[in-house]
Amino acid sequence: MLPVTITLPVEVIAIASLDESVRVFATAFPHPIEGSDGPHRLLLEMMSPNRRTFTLWGTGFPPNSSLRTRLQAGTDAFEGPAFADERGILRMQLNAPPGAKGGTVTYQVIGPAGRPKVTYRWGESR
Repeated sequence: MLPVTITLPVEVIAIASLDESVRVFATAFPHPIEGSDGPHRLLLEMMSPNRRTFTLWGTGFPPNSSLRTRLQAGTDAFEGPAFADERGILRMQLNAPPGAKGGTVTYQVIGPAGRPKVTYRWGESR
């Protein structure tokens, strides 16, 4: 198998040799869902093909810091806690509500030096 670089507007890429003895999988972010404010940065990674599970990554937060989150969906808003690890990295899994079909959500993390946010569509809402 020859080394190949592929740039496609897809979310998951799989490359295999003709005899399938070598397989490579990668996640691509052709249009990354990201936000930043001050030193804080967020990146949203889709974890399920039906757009119902995401991982939110945050960087630039103080090590071992307590944070606040705010989720806005239409006229509904929810607030909750979050925590950055010893490297100032935040990692959260975001799941769609059971039974809900889809929608648009804005998720914000409130840190000491900024309030980055990401807005994304989930589920059947594309």
